[in-house]
Amino acid sequence: MTLLFAIIVPVAQVEATRQALQDLTGTILNCCPETTTVLVSAQLGLTLLDDQGEALDLSNFPTDLAEQTTLFFGYGYYVLPRRGRGGCEVRSAYASRRSPPDN
Repeated sequence: MTLLFAIIVPVAQVEATRQALQDLTGTILNCCPETTTVLVSAQLGLTLLDDQGEALDLSNFPTDLAEQTTLFFGYGYYVLPRRGRGGCEVRSAYASRRSPPDN
């Protein structure tokens, strides 16, 4: 499993994606407050883990939220950012500062 602590997006999308991460984290924690980590499999299966690394029961987790979560994060392992504790963050993709070659 890939350990991902950053979500990489184009520089123009960083602020909107940070807000989306904050909103989605809040929604996940409202439904399942014990969640500390989101695990998305290669087949887009969703597992939420507590701080002990134990899988949480998702039988009452809304299907649309599960789909939204898997599509937002994509394949990988993401620690949810919470107050007083770091987690995954949003970063801009590398952009070359060199000018494109003249044709």
